[in-house]
Amino acid sequence: MRFAVLASAFLAACSPATAPAPPAAEAAPVDPGVKQHAGAYYSDFIRLPHMERFAPENLALDPAALARFQSAMQVESPAPLATGGGSQALVFEGCRAHACPDAVAVLAIDTATGEVFAGVRDEKGETVLRPNERLEALLDATSPTQTWTNPVLWEGPIPAAQ
Repeated sequence: MRFAVLASAFLAACSPATAPAPPAAEAAPVDPGVKQHAGAYYSDFIRLPHMERFAPENLALDPAALARFQSAMQVESPAPLATGGGSQALVFEGCRAHACPDAVAVLAIDTATGEVFAGVRDEKGETVLRPNERLEALLDATSPTQTWTNPVLWEGPIPAAQ
């Protein structure tokens, strides 16, 4: 009897019905046109159909991390495409009003998979909020200072949204 109870509990714990759901920002394949939004501002991008899943409140951040991210994304920059090592990401960067080099938020979206990297650098330090080793490596490789806290700088004309 005891074995049957343990076996039943084990099978219930391994059941697909009890498996945790993937985070909202990775729940579905990315819109293949996401890279066409290079040059967009984050607040405009997340209002587009099917892109709301990349909004801060949908990134599965805890309340403190969400507040840090939103505070550091107050002043937005146009999103460049970072490309390297077979990966490509649409990179949104922002900073806190009146504290721009000191409080920075970064959100990178893989243009092929929709996976997300998010991080903040502020008075509390550098914190990866949504880890993704591949995207973090891409940001480090394309940054002028080889760190995700200083992502690729937009150079040249901003492409028109298509």
